[in-house]
Amino acid sequence: IDYEFTVESNGPDDAGAVELAKATRLDRDDLGDAIILRARYPEPGSQTATIILKVPTRLGVRVESGRGITISNVATAHLEGNRGNVTATSIKGAVTGIHQDGDFTVTGAQSIKLRLLRAQGVLAKVVDGLILDVRDGDCKISDSAGALEVDETRAEISISQHRGTITVRGTNGRVTVDRPTTDTRVDTRRAEVEIVMDRAVTATILTTDEPVRLLLAGTPAFILDAAATVAGIQATDFGLTPEITAPDARLSHTFGSGSTVRVTLRNTRGDII
Repeated sequence: IDYEFTVESNGPDDAGAVELAKATRLDRDDLGDAIILRARYPEPGSQTATIILKVPTRLGVRVESGRGITISNVATAHLEGNRGNVTATSIKGAVTGIHQDGDFTVTGAQSIKLRLLRAQGVLAKVVDGLILDVRDGDCKISDSAGALEVDETRAEISISQHRGTITVRGTNGRVTVDRPTTDTRVDTRRAEVEIVMDRAVTATILTTDEPVRLLLAGTPAFILDAAATVAGIQATDFGLTPEITAPDARLSHTFGSGSTVRVTLRNTRGDII
């Protein structure tokens, strides 16, 4: 393991700043199966430290209470209590942790389990599933695989090119699912939902108070079961007319032939389009 530790400090004058920087130290605690590196700062002045740490690729890394982090080519990465931007690339195992107030970007990982608070997540090339809790921010998931589970609150979620089951739960915000490949379920309240389908995929979309949009790319064959309570259904693009029993609307239609795949749309106080 190799590391480089640099410190910037202010002080009453140049000489004082240099002394305060020199007084900053990096403590090392060897626990056998783990090594802890912890920065210790003097009381006067204000210091900013940067650590460049090089470890064998077989080792995992845990970072706490940092600001501005870049990690690549390690076994696992756990991040907690950090602020600012985080970038992780080519992680052989899991990326886990809690992050707030900044960008969180992962490109290449075995799996992800994260809580994002007031953060902007960009997650790509994850091969074996993601579990996400996203609040007051946004998260884009693309070109990944495995089971995807998202709980969102006042967040904007965008999912594209995902190869695996999709489950999204939440309130408020917005959910976009672009070209799902297998079973998809979105169960939200007061959230706008849009799904783009280019193949027959079993999907259940539930929301309230905001629109649900179903867009077709190509001619997938499926059975549509749509119902809006205290709202309407707009299907003129497909040349279809819903059944109206004021104040509700319902539309059942089979697209193509020979398919048993069902797409179920439900909305209360919001239109289905």
